[in-house]
Parts: sequence; C-alpha cells; structure tokens
Amino acid sequence: MNKKWRNIDKIRQLKISKVTLIAYAQVRLAKHAIIQQEIDRALIV
Repeated sequence: MNKKWRNIDKIRQLKISKVTLIAYAQVRLAKHAIIQQEIDRALIV
C-alpha cells in the first residue's frame, strides 16, 4: 500500500518536472526570439 503511493508520488513529480521543463524551454525560446529580433533590428540600423 505504502510502496504503491510512493510510486504514484514519483510519477506525479516526474509529470510536474516535465511540465516545468517544457515551460522553461518555451520561455527560453521566446527570449531567444526576442534577442534575435533585437539583433536583426540593430543590423538593419
């Protein structure tokens, strides 16, 4: 019983960390895109 709950908890933690990793990656991509736009603008000017 206790072992089963521990496994469920582990799975839940893995799912949460997966979601946070995806969110983190999206934020990094967005930042990168903004920086890229700034560089493009600087090069045009």
